Amino acid sequence: MIIVNVILVLLALFYMTRRFGFSFGTFFTLFFFVCHVSAFFIYSISSLILNDFTQVYDLFSNISIIPSFAIASFIMGYVLVVALIGKKTNDILSISSSNRNKEIFIAIVFMTFWVGASIAYIAKAGVSFDAGDYEGRLEKNAGNGFFIMFMIAYIPAVVIIYLLNRSKRNLFFCCMLAAFCGVVYFYVIGGSRNVFVAGIFVLIVMGYYDRHISKVNLAIIAALGILSLNGLVFLRYGISIDEIDAEFVVKFLSYLADSISPIKALDRIVTYYEFNDNIQYFSLFFNKFEAFVPRFLWPDKPINTMTAAYFYTVEIYGLDGYLTMAPTILGSSIIMFGLNFYWLVFLIIGAIIAVLDNMLKSQNLYFKVIALTAMPFSFFLTRESLELFVFNVMKYIIVISFCFAFAIFIYFVLPKGKKGEK
Repeated sequence: MIIVNVILVLLALFYMTRRFGFSFGTFFTLFFFVCHVSAFFIYSISSLILNDFTQVYDLFSNISIIPSFAIASFIMGYVLVVALIGKKTNDILSISSSNRNKEIFIAIVFMTFWVGASIAYIAKAGVSFDAGDYEGRLEKNAGNGFFIMFMIAYIPAVVIIYLLNRSKRNLFFCCMLAAFCGVVYFYVIGGSRNVFVAGIFVLIVMGYYDRHISKVNLAIIAALGILSLNGLVFLRYGISIDEIDAEFVVKFLSYLADSISPIKALDRIVTYYEFNDNIQYFSLFFNKFEAFVPRFLWPDKPINTMTAAYFYTVEIYGLDGYLTMAPTILGSSIIMFGLNFYWLVFLIIGAIIAVLDNMLKSQNLYFKVIALTAMPFSFFLTRESLELFVFNVMKYIIVISFCFAFAIFIYFVLPKGKKGEK
């Protein structure tokens, strides 16, 4: 049954790749495979080192073919909505550029907001990475959500800069800019990898689409990225490396699985709901959006709200504190609807992803930027929960909409020389 599940998810990925190519739907399916299947290969390597395959068998036999039913439900929801509203385009990254100077000015405004938000955060709270442990960093971030939200403005900026000039040289420049801004974000707010990875990912994907990056180079970049991501885990939690031996390799692989494919969380959730009927439905879903309420309006706002991820961390995993463990989208769906109706969440996800794909194919710069900046978070959707993805997309829509409106207003207010005037 383990091998059958791996094959079925691979077939789903093959179908989406062949049918829809470069699309939100294809990336979601790829990330679903990474998040729910790649752990099988990672733990198999660990088992070879330890000469014990009991863990792999027990882990994946308990999960059975749940992932296959989930991805099939996603494809059904996605294909249905695409059939109803789907657009066709020969160049997904093309935009209808009517005023290049205005679009350059918009990108400058986004970067200005990133610089301003970063400086304001440091002036108010200092650097969170120096706050000690993970909980101390979260406490330091509390009350600074407005600045943190606008510190992601550099991602729409680099997307616009690349869309205006899709050359290989400009791709390199945008990658360097995104890497610099991402490192600043990571260090200032205390170890968040999501935004750093998102900024690099969207540029690499666009570069691959424009054939600036070959498949071989893409595979190398992906491998180095995954290893670097795992290295950031060691840095984030202050894990020291004393000696590189078999024990270290097993530990490294364990952290790698927890980072990109936390399948043990899904195993615990499945086991929990085999003996419990504590289904949450949508009671936890809307809690995530409490983060939009400013702390000055809600002084006692908790640092962690009771979302599906925190429910798993506290109620199922039994870990009390500020740290939130990723339950995977399958795990959070089971928390919402139980073992019988978890697939309903994947129908909803299929519809949402299809709508975002429609925005991706739009020639309008505003909609294009929203879709492209949201695309990397389809990985965190598969790794955690639907509410986190919707929250992140809404956060980007707020930032992008505000910066676009502000930039356009300022652009038309600023005095301009007459035509032919030197």
